[in-house]
Amino acid sequence: MELYAKLTLRSLTALKMASKCSFTLCKLRFLDHFFLIMKHNSSFAVASVGATFFGGL
Repeated sequence: MELYAKLTLRSLTALKMASKCSFTLCKLRFLDHFFLIMKHNSSFAVASVGATFFGGL
């Protein structure tokens, strides 16, 4: 029984660690689109960074 508990605990730990870094294809497409906009329009990039880091200044 103890061996089963150890194996289950390791599996759950690995699953939790993997789920913290889950980048789906949809998320990657969104980030790619967002960075393309930032490269195209520098004032958008400055406004976005300010809103993100300074709470909407």
